[in-house]
Amino acid sequence: MSVSVPHALAVWCRNAAMYRRTWKWNILPNFFEPVFYLFSIGIGVGAYVAEMGGTTYLEFLAPGLVCVAAMNGASFEVTYNIYVRLIFEKSYDAMLTTPIEPDDVLAGEVLWAVTRASI
Repeated sequence: MSVSVPHALAVWCRNAAMYRRTWKWNILPNFFEPVFYLFSIGIGVGAYVAEMGGTTYLEFLAPGLVCVAAMNGASFEVTYNIYVRLIFEKSYDAMLTTPIEPDDVLAGEVLWAVTRASI
């Protein structure tokens, strides 16, 4: 595997530029998903469960929901968004007509997935 760092960073920069334009729409589901879960499970089931291991049910549930939101955001980024780039946008076809190799595209996408999961 021969990865060119400038080419991998070019793929990362392309994804970052696209995210810069659409960040408001991309961040909304990641914010509201755990909030909706907290209301439905935390308040709905929390009415029946008073305590879990010495803490209230909401205090027990909230950290797990934050972790699930981060995991879902990262997995969505590397599955569905790559599918859209591959099938509908044909971004990878365009990238591969340049000197970028498939390994560079893979490295750039992995870097972007890590960045997106950190956000």
